[in-house]
Amino acid sequence: MKKDEFGTWSVLVPNLSDGRCPIPHGSKIKISMVTPHGERIDRLPAWARRVTQNLAVSPIYDAEFWNPPTALCLATRW
Repeated sequence: MKKDEFGTWSVLVPNLSDGRCPIPHGSKIKISMVTPHGERIDRLPAWARRVTQNLAVSPIYDAEFWNPPTALCLATRW
């Protein structure tokens, strides 16, 4: 991960050799970091396109990687 001059963190995950995305659609994602004081913190990415909550399991929100195949997008259009 890289931190820019404004304090924004970013990471580049390159495509697989065949051009596919290496993170499967619908995968749960989060950022896990260790603070300068040694405390581990977990955060959801600020630009997550989909965030869900299952109250039957936990009050915590989950971020999902949202990158559906084109066919799926076409099938859900109105």
